[in-house]
Amino acid sequence: MNAHRLTAFNIGALIIASAALSALSADRLKDISIWREFVAALKKGEITPDRLRPYYENLRFPLLGYLKEIRERADWAEWEAEPEVHRVGDRVHFLISLSFEGPRITYVFSFLSEPDIWYFQHLEAINIRLDKTGPLPTSSFPDVTEETKAHIREETHWSREVRVFNLLAKDKGKDFAMKQSQYGPCGLYCGACGAQDCDGCRSSRTDDYVKGCRFRKCAADKHVDFCCSCGDYPCPPLPEFMNDQWPHHWTMKPNLEYIKENGLENWLEAQKEEWMCRSCETEIKWYQKVCPCGRDLGGWDLPRRSRR
Repeated sequence: MNAHRLTAFNIGALIIASAALSALSADRLKDISIWREFVAALKKGEITPDRLRPYYENLRFPLLGYLKEIRERADWAEWEAEPEVHRVGDRVHFLISLSFEGPRITYVFSFLSEPDIWYFQHLEAINIRLDKTGPLPTSSFPDVTEETKAHIREETHWSREVRVFNLLAKDKGKDFAMKQSQYGPCGLYCGACGAQDCDGCRSSRTDDYVKGCRFRKCAADKHVDFCCSCGDYPCPPLPEFMNDQWPHHWTMKPNLEYIKENGLENWLEAQKEEWMCRSCETEIKWYQKVCPCGRDLGGWDLPRRSRR
């Protein structure tokens, strides 16, 4: 009798386990079908705005444009690999290694899954898998290749550029933001410069002096936004430049210290306020003596040998 009961119990357990595995397999097949449908639609150029549910509505069309770029650069053989699947509630995340941006990187494609339809939601590159680093908190992470580090620096740089653009666009409009690059890596505030043939140290339209600037070239080569972000700061040429005969160079050190402590966005706000006429709120320049409103600005005197 006991043997019969034990056998019946075992059979019942197997039936329950089999049902659970079947349900699990069905869910996985459903998730994989989302991925395959997405890849097929992307390959044919059939992803439409209504199939996107981005985290923020203003990202709908930029995200759609990025998917178009991916389609144009894709090595479709890579997309045939089985992705790693993670479902969290009604969201499904697919991890897959791709090279459409150059180096082969793991990307996560996120989808909102509803009973009869899916929506593409988000895309992000993953450089370090936190779920592979061991228990948190931790002070050490797996190393990555130099190529990946360069990619991270590039992404960080452009993320900051976008933040600055948004800040300027909000304050002065998009037309102004499109042509202005209001700061140099050395800590100079280009908004107070006054040069007529240059839109700023970080812009595409610069004068010959800026084109030949050693600090601008060095920052670009080292992928840093400011000299104070460099491991060699302050390098020997910098203090000499900060303390030469040009008074506006004397602002570099305090500016870099401010940026280091308070961040770029706060520094830009402070600079806009500093280089503004207190009477009429017109922008003023380093060596400007009198504002158009008539206010005495007490601007610096130009050195005898002017470079501009």
